Amino acid sequence: MRCCRKTCGLLCVLLMALAFSSRGDTSSPEIYGYLESGTGLTSFTDDDSADTWRPGAYTRLRLKGDWEPEEKLRFHLETEWTTLHGTDSPDFSAGRLGLDSLSGREAPDTGELQVEHAWGILDLGNFDIQAGKIPLAWGTSYVFNPSARVNPADSLNPGGDEETPGITGISSSIYLKNGVTLSAYLGAEDRGRKADPDMIAHNAANIPWGTRIRGFAGPFDLSLGILREILYDTRSSGYERPLWLSSDGVGTVAGINLYWEAALCISDPSGDPADSSWDVEDNLELAAGFHALPSFLQGVEVRGEYFFQGTGSSRESGYEVLPVLEGTRKVMGRHYLFGYLEKRFFNYQFVSCGTVLNTGDLSGAVFSEYSWEITANSRFSLGSIIYYGRGEFQGLIDLSILGTGTGSVDMAGNRIYAELRISF
Repeated sequence: MRCCRKTCGLLCVLLMALAFSSRGDTSSPEIYGYLESGTGLTSFTDDDSADTWRPGAYTRLRLKGDWEPEEKLRFHLETEWTTLHGTDSPDFSAGRLGLDSLSGREAPDTGELQVEHAWGILDLGNFDIQAGKIPLAWGTSYVFNPSARVNPADSLNPGGDEETPGITGISSSIYLKNGVTLSAYLGAEDRGRKADPDMIAHNAANIPWGTRIRGFAGPFDLSLGILREILYDTRSSGYERPLWLSSDGVGTVAGINLYWEAALCISDPSGDPADSSWDVEDNLELAAGFHALPSFLQGVEVRGEYFFQGTGSSRESGYEVLPVLEGTRKVMGRHYLFGYLEKRFFNYQFVSCGTVLNTGDLSGAVFSEYSWEITANSRFSLGSIIYYGRGEFQGLIDLSILGTGTGSVDMAGNRIYAELRISF
């Protein structure tokens, strides 16, 4: 299946290259990227000796390439090679959950070069079209992104992630007068990347798509769209096709950057029109926040965000862990608050700290980091993630839900880490 994904994306890029690059090179390819390596210690509350810290480590090499053979034609390629060890390895998590004993389980890849992006774009000024394995990241929010429904929901990462996953597909935008933009995309993969792309391509009902209109109103950049999310269940070999309305906005008022982002499911899971039991609150996801550098805090950067998840539960008894493990949700509750502070010193060192709080059960995570930009191309970081409370963020998962055993295991674990990144 992975080979098919790579082939589809690379084939689109190759076809565009053959069609539009007949005049020869006007620029040389540019190669850049980074090498990142980290190690850490993790402590799990369900260990017989809770004071035991287990080691983990990873190394990631991200290579990126740009080529512009024509003034209106560009190509981009990103590959990544990653090795994972100890508590950072998917095998470690699978072992704790008992998933490694299930028949038919596919071992995760590590130490293998993966094609993450491979696309070409034809830019004609007021119209562009992009094809291949492309990044699609609609929305304006920092931690929670209700309208980003083409990529798996990664584990909760309060600091954000600079890399957007690629999905095999095609997207296009038309730029009209007065700053209005019309955009659309078609995909060839489900959100969880579990189905064979051929299964999606041969049934139009299983193709993820989205379209939106974007423009300006005063100081705000606003958009309104509609999209089809595709979810594949490997256990039933069936599809869910919910239809969503999306909207977002971002702007600056009195020196404060404000943003909001919302998605409303307007169908049942199969994609058919919703029945009489449909309720707005249960089908709404909303994030809103701000980003500012208040003068009275003398250079301290401040972020805050609120997230409402209608599909989540306001009671611990209603929490569903499977959507989180399968990558269709980040969290299980309904109401969340996020706060973040960052201060830079001497132009090359900075410290940051923040928290994510489930306001229903009052559990959450506190994260902190110190970073030192050793040179213009290298950075060293020390940090920690500590969980508190006895609700969702305690991290306990009942194995009976997964059908792999009885009892509970802690899948979160407090963590301290060190990282070194070298860019080139």
